[in-house]
Amino acid sequence: PRLIDLGDTVANVDLGVNGWRFDGERGQYVVLSVTTDPTLDATLRLIDDAGNELELNDDFDGRNPRIEQLLPEDGPYFLEVGWLSPPGPYTLATTVDPPAPMARGDAVQHAPAGSRDVWQFDGQANDSVTLDVTSSTQQGDAVLRLLDGQGDELTRNDDRADGARDPQIAAFLPGDGKYFALVEWIGPSEPYTLTTSVQTPAPLPLGASVPSDAERTLWRFDGAANQVATISLTPSSPSADASLTLRNSQNTIMAPRDNYGGLNPR
Repeated sequence: PRLIDLGDTVANVDLGVNGWRFDGERGQYVVLSVTTDPTLDATLRLIDDAGNELELNDDFDGRNPRIEQLLPEDGPYFLEVGWLSPPGPYTLATTVDPPAPMARGDAVQHAPAGSRDVWQFDGQANDSVTLDVTSSTQQGDAVLRLLDGQGDELTRNDDRADGARDPQIAAFLPGDGKYFALVEWIGPSEPYTLTTSVQTPAPLPLGASVPSDAERTLWRFDGAANQVATISLTPSSPSADASLTLRNSQNTIMAPRDNYGGLNPR
């Protein structure tokens, strides 16, 4: 394969050159595109150093392929240009688009230039993070993905539970470090607002009674397999109607409770 540096563009590539190599770094967001005569039909494939296909694209801009990818590791990567028509001369363009920074609790408005945007934020182990995408017309179909600092997908959502096409993710972060939120589009993209909210859970020692104010709504405790834990909540006002939800470390609901003793959940 011929070597290309990220950020370079090579025009009028000869017909016999179909393999390329570049060196990338973990966390880089790369945009790779092929442009050729509109009567031709090219494909583009991205492969890692172990030979695994990371992405294959055929038609992005007309018949021209384009790949947008968050690189999972440091090292060499390979591009293969293929053809669904007779081959022809083409231009290969590579750019590095760094993730946009996003602070905890931000609500950012954005007009996407492509089919995918990458946002980066810092998280702490056991933080409960909620990511919410709201499209400007609520007609677009966005997909939201949460990735860790190595580029591994933790979870994704297309349509939120209430049936709206806007995605929402609620997840517990597995460790301290950088995280990435990817906003992708099924069909045309449109302006959107990405909202984040983060809660750090307070420690809850089993066997203890803990007073709390109304602002503290998230707690964490360590459990062991086959333990039977009883957790109850008693509001200071007898007329208050509270609910209590137990989730595991994957944020899966295990036991939702509302009223047990009167209005108090257990």
